[in-house]
Amino acid sequence: MRGRGNIFWIAIAWLFVSLLSGFTAEARQGHWGESQRRGEVEIFLDLDGRTLSGHQSSLSIRREIQRQSPRFDLSQYELKEVYLQAEATGRRAVEVELVVNGQVQDSAYVQRRPGRGRMDELHLQSETRHSRSGAWALDFFGGEVKLYGLWVVLTPSRGGARPTPPRSPGRGQPPRRLNWQDFGLTKVEKLVGSEITFHPHSHRQAWEVVLRADTQWLDIQSVEVTYANGQREKLWQLEGRLPAGQERVAHLDGSRVQWVKVKAISPVLVGSRGRIQLKLGVQ
Repeated sequence: MRGRGNIFWIAIAWLFVSLLSGFTAEARQGHWGESQRRGEVEIFLDLDGRTLSGHQSSLSIRREIQRQSPRFDLSQYELKEVYLQAEATGRRAVEVELVVNGQVQDSAYVQRRPGRGRMDELHLQSETRHSRSGAWALDFFGGEVKLYGLWVVLTPSRGGARPTPPRSPGRGQPPRRLNWQDFGLTKVEKLVGSEITFHPHSHRQAWEVVLRADTQWLDIQSVEVTYANGQREKLWQLEGRLPAGQERVAHLDGSRVQWVKVKAISPVLVGSRGRIQLKLGVQ
């Protein structure tokens, strides 16, 4: 009986965490919607548990964006704010400073919390509006820190035309009619999540990637396209909470796709695993 009781309370705890993560994702999704209406852009950077150590260490935000989204043109945007998911893994809290053009804009602490997987989410804002060509960095002081994810919010630069929300630079308009490669429904694991790789049936020109959640909502952590020439691109516009029965679309530029890799979690604890459907619009 005691064993069954423990299992019951563990299940209740996981259900609470699942619901809480859903509310957090929904809140961020709402923020993202407001950002789009103001012409802002939010980019998610997967830092994959990267560890920084020593008395002082640094993460170049601009370089990380260029590494994960090489086709994105940063020259038309200013840095507005960032949201950092991190964990202090040393003996004390770690101070984080947002530095733009050599000037400290904001700071906060990643608190040390006993146990594993206890992350802080920090919100740091930039006060300067002249950061288009300068350096953007997060500086860390005081100990070891593990970095999980970074949401970067960019705003259109002043003194120029209002830029179009970023997409892969096109080689012309997509065709009016696309042929669709449908990869069917794939189950997504709960709690630990799944990393799914979709291989196109043939390396034809690709113009759209469509993700759809089946009967359970899904947390899309990242979507990465690898092109036939080996270049990779993060499709940040597909990330976040994907409600059941709804789909999300990312536009490509007609390059030939080698594969599409999706990282997702099925957060609903009760019931069957969620399923994801991917379709690739080609010509």
